[in-house]
Amino acid sequence: MFWTEARVQSRERVWIVSGAVSLTLAGALLVLDRDAARTVAPYILLLEVGTVGIIFAAALTLLDRAVGVFAALSTTPRGIRGYVPARVGILTAMSVLLAVVVGAAGAHGWFAIVPVVVAVGLTALMLDALSVAVAARTPSLFGFLSVAPWLLVPLLVVPLTWAIFSLDTPWLRPVPTVGAWELLRAGYTRIPIGWLVADTAYLALWTAGALVFAMRRIAAVDNANRPTGFSAAPRRRNARPPRPMPRRLVPAFIDAVNAFRNPLALVLVASPLVLAAAVRFGLPSLEGWLSRTYGVELTRFEPLIFSGVILLHVPYIFGSAATLLLLDDLDEGGLRALSASPLGVPGYLSYRVSSTALVALLAVIAATLIAGIPEGIGWPQLVSAWLLAAGCAALVPLTAASLANNRVHGFGILKVLGIVYYLPMAGWALHQWAPLVVGPLPTYWPAALAWGPRSPNGLIIALAGAGIIALVAGLELHLARLHLLQRS
Repeated sequence: MFWTEARVQSRERVWIVSGAVSLTLAGALLVLDRDAARTVAPYILLLEVGTVGIIFAAALTLLDRAVGVFAALSTTPRGIRGYVPARVGILTAMSVLLAVVVGAAGAHGWFAIVPVVVAVGLTALMLDALSVAVAARTPSLFGFLSVAPWLLVPLLVVPLTWAIFSLDTPWLRPVPTVGAWELLRAGYTRIPIGWLVADTAYLALWTAGALVFAMRRIAAVDNANRPTGFSAAPRRRNARPPRPMPRRLVPAFIDAVNAFRNPLALVLVASPLVLAAAVRFGLPSLEGWLSRTYGVELTRFEPLIFSGVILLHVPYIFGSAATLLLLDDLDEGGLRALSASPLGVPGYLSYRVSSTALVALLAVIAATLIAGIPEGIGWPQLVSAWLLAAGCAALVPLTAASLANNRVHGFGILKVLGIVYYLPMAGWALHQWAPLVVGPLPTYWPAALAWGPRSPNGLIIALAGAGIIALVAGLELHLARLHLLQRS
């Protein structure tokens, strides 16, 4: 089962995508100053390397349930018992290998490898097992993301709060990932051995509990799917036929119904407002705290922060949500049904892209008005930035539709695309060379419109950005139609 699981993950390109992202971060650590890299490395090890398998574990589990792997395993001598150890074991092995590479890059050479490997291994094993347990009872990847944060986010937020604000309070100690954070820090600084042994034992206890919990959830799903006998279908009296609806509005109606049923949709709608409020009211306090504590002045970086948070991140949120909906439709047979309808796959794709752009445009306008308009940017530049940002949001589901075969592929594409999407932020430091270096990337152009003197003429940026986004969108739209028609 372990060998089969390794082949499945290799076929689905899990290792290639995860390795590419982690090696990119390792390269960034090598560029940093040694002291800065040793400070940043534990955060990357916890937030990226330790969590790299969470969504992959969920996506693979959802795919296995859809194609009947649980039912097939129940007929084998091993049964369903080896499913969870094989899945999370291979993903954890990948995390441990990446931890060695990233840990060495963060130290610029030697580091205490044992506590880092123990921390990443146990943390990845626990989080991946919890991910499998949650995915076993959710209908889709979008549904998984509605439930999983309530369980997984506290396990990551608490150690971050502990680390950033230097907390050492007993009431946070019961959270197991606090011990994982201390083990990660022990790779780069001295910590009493007694604390490390206690942290390891406590984290191992939680990991064992997560494995048992996941195995029981998988077994429960397998038993629930077995036939229990024939039963007569209930009779419906006075059934009223559904009212006819224009076919172009059917996908929008389905999305609206699912949005009201799904808590994640409400969070997505509110997230731009929360981010904008954080920029408006939290950024001045953060600037004062960094100036007093570390002597770092953020005032001159306000245009960069505005472009990254409002003009890039807000559209990317909605582009990612549209991608998850598309992947669910791809895996659950929705596109196969649409291919036989008057709307067709091309009509569905056109709806998904246009609705993503429209929602992202409304969200980025609302976020801008709440966060406040930076100095040095006029209304013509601002409106151009809004339109270009909405166009970039539509490119996210288009890219996934052009390349992804299933949820696992799609999430891998999202991970890599996340780096490419924000890479043009490096153009802030390149000045006049930025259009030549990062100009081919569509997301450079809406961000550069907010940079004032650091960007070229606003009209040139608007025209060039519109041309590049239209060119990429036209090419990807053609490829996506061919790919989705083939998959459906």
